[in-house]
Amino acid sequence: MKISILPAKSRSTTFLLIFGLLAGSTTLAFGSFNTPATGYILCVNSKTSVVTFPGTEKCPKGTSRLSLGARGESGAPGAAGAPGAPGAPGVAGAAGAPGAPGAAGVAGVAGAPGAALLHGFGPPTSQTGKIGDSYIDRNRAILYGPKTSENWGEVSSIAGPAGPAGPAGPAGSSTAYFKDLSGDINISSNANTEIASITLPAGKYLVFYNTTWLTWSNSNNYFGCDFIPMVNGGGYKTQIIANTRGNYSFNGTVTIPSGGGQAKVNCRLDSTPDALFALYHGSFIAIPVSNVVTN
Repeated sequence: MKISILPAKSRSTTFLLIFGLLAGSTTLAFGSFNTPATGYILCVNSKTSVVTFPGTEKCPKGTSRLSLGARGESGAPGAAGAPGAPGAPGVAGAAGAPGAPGAAGVAGVAGAPGAALLHGFGPPTSQTGKIGDSYIDRNRAILYGPKTSENWGEVSSIAGPAGPAGPAGPAGSSTAYFKDLSGDINISSNANTEIASITLPAGKYLVFYNTTWLTWSNSNNYFGCDFIPMVNGGGYKTQIIANTRGNYSFNGTVTIPSGGGQAKVNCRLDSTPDALFALYHGSFIAIPVSNVVTN
């Protein structure tokens, strides 16, 4: 290959021109020895200043051989430049889609049992409740506690002040109703038999019946009374031994409706007697009351 170069004023100027050609084009490389890695061999005609690339490592006659060394190693990196000015903030991106819900957390540990407010009739014992509990004695309106490891702690009254006196109640009745049963009453069957009655005003009454009985029967029996008609097979209180006598008493409550009415004694035998059965010398008593408390 032949390259014409204008005459230069000096040999160094020629070299600069050659380097410019080599740096500006890699198409001038021939063979394995005219490369940037191995260097270049140039032939310069001393008369015409024509530069050629020989196909071998030798230049033709009448030319001068110019050997350019291989490319040198890269120089050390230069010092880092000064930081550039911060760029303008970018446009805010669109909001991301909501994330999936997280997994449920594990259940917490159960808390310790809280203090309790206990109550009863009478003071608490050392076995009542646990530490921290309080207790109310409903009989005396006294609060105990909170309970400690040693005892029930402080005791205080929680009763309120006494209320005003209530109005006086109506005068109580002092009337009692009595009926003497002196005549004999014969019972010859096991049917319900009305023995006695007392006419009473409306209200509630405690009622009492007592009598003496006598039998000439040759067999035992059962006898009983009530203040309502007696049904067959029920309410029998006393065993009647053949050919004996004895005492019998019965009590209870009756309520007479508005307008007044009668309280009655009904008696009966369990079975029909085979001989005389009689009641004699008894009494029937009714006492009015405003209320009856059963214990």
